[in-house]
Amino acid sequence: MIRMNSTYLLMLVTLSVGLSRTAFVSADESTAFQWTKSVTFDSLAVEELVAVPLDSDVYAATQNALADLRLRTPDGKSVAFAIRQQATLQSRVVRRSWKATKVQLKPLAEGSLEIQIELNEKDPQPSSLSIITPLKNFEQRVQIFALTGENLPDGEVKEQTLVDDGLIFDYSQYMDVSRREIKLPQHSARSYRILVGALTSDQESQLLELTRSLSGGSEQGRQERTTIQRRPFRIDRIELHQDKHHSEVEEILVQNWPVSMSGIEQDATQQQTIVNIKTQRQPITALTLSTGSRNFSRPAEVQVQQTKGIRTSWITIASENIRRFEFRNLKEEELVIKFPEQREEQFRLVIHNRDSEPLDVTSVSASGPVHELVFMAQPDKSYSLLYADPQATKAQLDTAALEKLLRQGAVPIKAALGVGQNAPDFKGSALDVRGVINNPLVLGAGICVLVGLLGWALYGAGRRISELPPDETQ
Repeated sequence: MIRMNSTYLLMLVTLSVGLSRTAFVSADESTAFQWTKSVTFDSLAVEELVAVPLDSDVYAATQNALADLRLRTPDGKSVAFAIRQQATLQSRVVRRSWKATKVQLKPLAEGSLEIQIELNEKDPQPSSLSIITPLKNFEQRVQIFALTGENLPDGEVKEQTLVDDGLIFDYSQYMDVSRREIKLPQHSARSYRILVGALTSDQESQLLELTRSLSGGSEQGRQERTTIQRRPFRIDRIELHQDKHHSEVEEILVQNWPVSMSGIEQDATQQQTIVNIKTQRQPITALTLSTGSRNFSRPAEVQVQQTKGIRTSWITIASENIRRFEFRNLKEEELVIKFPEQREEQFRLVIHNRDSEPLDVTSVSASGPVHELVFMAQPDKSYSLLYADPQATKAQLDTAALEKLLRQGAVPIKAALGVGQNAPDFKGSALDVRGVINNPLVLGAGICVLVGLLGWALYGAGRRISELPPDETQ
């Protein structure tokens, strides 16, 4: 028993020394980033917020969580940064509409109508106005003037032309097209004069007047004419509008990423077309099929590889019916399959043909978001991005100020990444202890060795027990 315990002790000591030595080597080399890229942007006069988008080279070499990214200055100092998805800033129009309440009408001698409007004290400055009428099938010319000065009976009023030749219309008898709104240029006036070109609107009657000439019971001639109805141009009200443009984040910016088809397989047994796609591990959220086939609708799946233990299998992450219809005036297609963001080296697009002929797949394109690294840049300083270290953990950086600026809507200036180069202090990849231990082959071999050692120890113990002299007391 003492010899067996000594053997176990020797094994444990040897294993401990080996693991401690491996851990020491790993800790000494765990911050070895393989690649570096310079960050380029216009020269700065003051401190600025800068955003640099990541590219395919960075995605191909980094961890899925982008934990192996560092931003450094030439003297080796770390710079705090935040990573976010690029978003489009779009202008959203918010409209406020209200009815004009201070309105005066005045028919003019030449047959036009004058409308004077005065804004209320709390009314905002309008950017357009609408002449609301119940009439259909009309066309009216409109002029709009801004009134300035003391608008009193004996006071002098100055006019400024805002709209010289506006047009409102309704063409319902031809198609569903109408316009009753007139845009106003930027101005500061609070009173307006609107001149409608004519009090009456001519409309062609939908009834046809027919005159026939008869002589001796036979028709000698025929005349056709249409009638014109003249009607007052009724105005129900004047509506004023103010449009304000607000810049806000509407949606995440999506771009096309370069991918390639690594082969197309036809599985006759499963009646499937399998399209293999290789990527550079960019963040992908959609695949788009290109095909010369038409008039089809088929189920399709996007699959990625999943490893559990020592087994690797394909799992489905999204499914959709892809279709294209082209017949006479019918043209409709949906060839995009969307899914949650994935960073994989390989995808599979599986198309279920059933009993139909396989589709003629010509290419597949991929799209997805772009991550950008945001930081505070100092004037007269240069920066470089270090990346690609499988053992690196996420940097614990103080990004409170950055996050506050971004929440407040600060817009960073754009930067770009240079050409990738080997990092100056890179001496080769450090031993990835965690990866070695978690490797299914290594883990399986280790278990087999331990089982063998345990069996050998039990066998030796059994032999020693059988060699012991019998108990004389029995």
